[in-house]
Parts: sequence; C-alpha cells; structure tokens
Amino acid sequence: MELRCYKKYLIIISLVVLGSLALSNITKIEASSSQENQTSNPTSSDPVQLDFMFDRDDDLSASITITPANTATNTSVNNPVQVYFDLNVVELSEVIENIKVYKASNMQEVAGTWSTTNNRTFIFTPTVKFYPYTQYRVIISENIEAEGLGRELHVDDLSGTDIQSDGDLSLEQYEPQSDIQLNAIINNDIVSNFTTGKAYIRISTPFYMQPYTLSCELTSLRMALNYYGVNIGGAGTAEMTLLNHIGISQPYQKYWSYGRPYWGDPDAGWVGDINGYMNVTGYGTTAQQVEKAAVKYRPNSYDVYNWNVQGLATELHNGNPVVVWFAAGQKTYWYTTQGKYVKGMNYHSILAIGYDGTPQNPEVFYFHDPLHGTVSYTTAYWDSLWSQMSRQAVVVK
Repeated sequence: MELRCYKKYLIIISLVVLGSLALSNITKIEASSSQENQTSNPTSSDPVQLDFMFDRDDDLSASITITPANTATNTSVNNPVQVYFDLNVVELSEVIENIKVYKASNMQEVAGTWSTTNNRTFIFTPTVKFYPYTQYRVIISENIEAEGLGRELHVDDLSGTDIQSDGDLSLEQYEPQSDIQLNAIINNDIVSNFTTGKAYIRISTPFYMQPYTLSCELTSLRMALNYYGVNIGGAGTAEMTLLNHIGISQPYQKYWSYGRPYWGDPDAGWVGDINGYMNVTGYGTTAQQVEKAAVKYRPNSYDVYNWNVQGLATELHNGNPVVVWFAAGQKTYWYTTQGKYVKGMNYHSILAIGYDGTPQNPEVFYFHDPLHGTVSYTTAYWDSLWSQMSRQAVVVK
C-alpha cells in the first residue's frame, strides 16, 4: 500500500490486539511522545489505539492474534498455541527468545518447540500435551520486534518533530525525507490466559492383527515400536524377531509327572508354542521379558508391576504407548523343572493408546487389541481385569 504524502495530514496506526493482549505504558519511540491518552492495563476487549501524527489523515492497521484466545475455557489439551503477527517479518529466533508459555499457577515454563512457515504465524507445540483443567499463560515479551507493517510510507518532508504518539507502540523511521519503513516494536509484555478442558488423548499408533494365536504381547509391542518409526519387518517376521530377543523358556506343552503339572517359567522367557492353544500347548511371557525386547529399540522403555490407572493415564498423556496384560479366562498353575511354583491365567495382551478424563481421574481407556481392533473400557472395568494380572505393563518410550 503506497501512500503519497501531503502537508497537514494524520496517519493513525492502530494495533488491534485480538484474543488476549494486555498492553500498557509503551513509550519507546524515535520521536517526541505524548502519553495523555494512555490507558492503564487495558482489557483484551478494548483495542489499543496507536496514533502517529505525520500531518496526514489516514489509517493503517495491524494485529497480533493469540490462539487460544484470552480467557478461553475448555480448550483442547491437544491443540498447540498459535501467535499470528499481521506484520511483515518476525524472526523465529526472536519468537523463541521472547514468547513463552507458562503454567499460570506457578509460572513454570512449559517445554516445547516453536515452528513457522512464513514468519508471521508461529506454532508452539508442547513437549507434553497441556494438562486438563489447567490455566496457561502466554507472554509476548516487550523485547520482540515485528519488522515492518508491510507498507512503505512515501514522504516529501518528514522530521522527527512532526511525529507524535500516544505511547502504545514504537516507531522506527529510515532515511528521513524519503521512503521510510514503519517498524512496530512492542515495548511492554502482552499477556494471554486460557484454560484447558477434559483430556481426550489418542496416540496414533498403527494397528496390526496378531499373526499367531498367542503372539498378542509381541504384536502389541510391534505397534508401539512402529509408532516411533522402528520397523523390524512385516507380520510374523517382526514377532519372531522380538521373540528371539526374549528367548524361549520351554517350547513344548505342559506335561504331568507324579501328579504335578510342569512347564517353563514365563518370567524367564517364552513358554510354549507361539501358535499353540492357550494353557495347553502355548502360553506366553510377562512384562519383564517383553521389556527386554523393547529396550533393544527404545532404551528408555521400562516394565512395571502392581501399577495403577493414574500412572497408566499419565504415561499415555505424555505420549507413550503401553503394552498391558489382563485376565481373559481361568486360572491355572504349574511347576518349573527347578521347582518354582507358577500361578498362571488365561490372559490377553493389548496396547493402551489413550484415555478420557484427567491423569488423576481417567474415565475411559482406549486400546489396540490385536485380536479385535480398537476397543475401550471404563476405568473400573479395565482395572478389574488388569488387577488379576498384577497390573503389569511395559511403557514404550
């Protein structure tokens, strides 16, 4: 937009702060400043008028938009923060240094990354999803500079003494008495608050059907590893690779001797035939053995026993899929050849991928079941099944 300059005209540059901006007492300007009309702590609903007098009369406008908007409630924990500058160019390095997101209750900075494709729209993605029912605060530092309003003002005669401001924005001028570029400089913190709602967490892992009758824990682990980009082969090949990492405790079926059943130790390796019949010719293994395979590819993975639904929901909220075991039939028992007594149970293993609610009070859990597809269970029902298998799990991270 090119404006030809004539004597005794006024240019009003208006910065309408959309969403949630609190601007006040911004005084830096390369010219005389008039602060008679400043408003202390304006609310987000009140546009901040930025008046610069050049002996002309015209309007130029610019805006900064923060999403979620100021005072927004029930926002999704999955959505990033977006800051849009209706100005020419803001360097990404300036955004990283001068725009911060905090947990409002203790002003702890939220870890995350900024990205942009056009140096006007900036996206903040938290390392861990925003926490449900929590207030967050976005602060744009007074030190950030948006270089240019995207317009050049062409003037015949302009001096610093011709410029007046209400003090709400800085103005830089280049090459007086010729073309000048107007630069908006924010010289006071802009503050925006929003509050999240209930969490609806879904980790976008792939889904695979198990290729063998008893390979559920291996296929569940395969789904979790593939989520992180670890591809160890197709159906069957991947499961056998993982089985080799675990090892075999006893490959053949349960047998009886002197009135006692004997079999392998699921805490020491895989028991029975991976393609056998549950609790007759095949069984499986436990979390501590599956963890051995997981850490080959994701070293921070870990197994846990006697856990709880709050811990499970927290790991899911943090973006980590979890292999879990639950009761799916009758109890059984046997002895190992070393004399260890093993309490077994017909079980199934699935991959936890999400929950609804909060980590402290999850309402529903979501799973990829390699036999039945994506399923969900209420927290109470899920825990009743999980508890019968010692609430064991492998967190893949």
